[in-house]
Amino acid sequence: MTEKVTELLENASECDVSGVFENSILKKIPTEQCISTGITLLNLNLSGNKNGGFRKGSLVQLLAETGVGKTLFGSYVMKTAIENPAFKNYKMRFIDKEGGFNIEYPKEIQDRIETYNSTNCPSLSTIERTLIMICNWLDEGVPMIICLDSTNAFISQNMLENLKANSKVVSKDTEDKQGELKEDMMGQVAKAMSKYMPIVKEKLDRTGSLMLIMSQYRDKIGAGMFDEKVYTSGGKAIEYSCDYRLQFKKGSKITQVTSSGRKVDAGCIVNITVKKTRGNGLHLTCAIPFKDGIGFSDIQAMFNYLKETKVIEQKGAYCVFPAIFGEDKKFEKDMRKAIGTNPEYLEKMKAESEKVWWEEQESIYDPF
Repeated sequence: MTEKVTELLENASECDVSGVFENSILKKIPTEQCISTGITLLNLNLSGNKNGGFRKGSLVQLLAETGVGKTLFGSYVMKTAIENPAFKNYKMRFIDKEGGFNIEYPKEIQDRIETYNSTNCPSLSTIERTLIMICNWLDEGVPMIICLDSTNAFISQNMLENLKANSKVVSKDTEDKQGELKEDMMGQVAKAMSKYMPIVKEKLDRTGSLMLIMSQYRDKIGAGMFDEKVYTSGGKAIEYSCDYRLQFKKGSKITQVTSSGRKVDAGCIVNITVKKTRGNGLHLTCAIPFKDGIGFSDIQAMFNYLKETKVIEQKGAYCVFPAIFGEDKKFEKDMRKAIGTNPEYLEKMKAESEKVWWEEQESIYDPF
């Protein structure tokens, strides 16, 4: 065994974007054991399977700044499951604590998603009551996909604002009290998470369910050499209990030209890094286009990936995919429509992405 692999195995609890090894056995998780994200490249990074995704029974933490696409992603996982007959018995429950779930899906999709918010669900008043409600749901014995959006919403700014508004003079003392109050509220969330996360995890495993917990992250001020550069609410309990930690970072904007010639923002490129996973240990960061409204442009993500790995060649106004379609088949630069409307082409593109992905992983994992 090489020195490199020995070192990787000794650090088996860690995984970073460059493909550091977490598990000593690189294996594909079967499709029937997974809940798909609807995104081919992300499925590969989660399960080594283009039709895979999160393993059933998993707890997932999504880390991102505000407005990157956590809510869209969570609802899209539900939409993908609803469209798959294999998940017809699953319940879809979206806890919209932040009040940001305003995505309009077709009626047959929308009717399957139960949305809970502070108006229609009194149990969302505290994190502890919310977690007890989730435990009661899972005790129903029915498999489900649950989104909790988000842990930060339980650290409400209302108390801080009221404290400031009721003070005749905003003084250093007031600011200190605000800081103490926020610290105490964050401690309450962390304490509740420590108490209930192991219980929730056991119930997810038993029912084959999936739970996504959204957490905003912010830069730490004055972080030391060995400190984390970002922090999230909920303490260490989520980090220790979760099976997957996904970090979303916003990249370049996607613009669209209207019929009048005006450019408008249509979405953005989101870089998704798998920080921790159960099952597979080798990962790369995925660059996935997120569109405002409904869905993702997975075709464009696969196109960019295959272009980086030299499977696709750019020849003037055309793209050639010799490994997939042969030398004689050419696509114009905007090939998404042609491929997206042709199931055979799309499947070939997914299969090639999987093949190239595994070749990359095998090149990282060299035990001899």
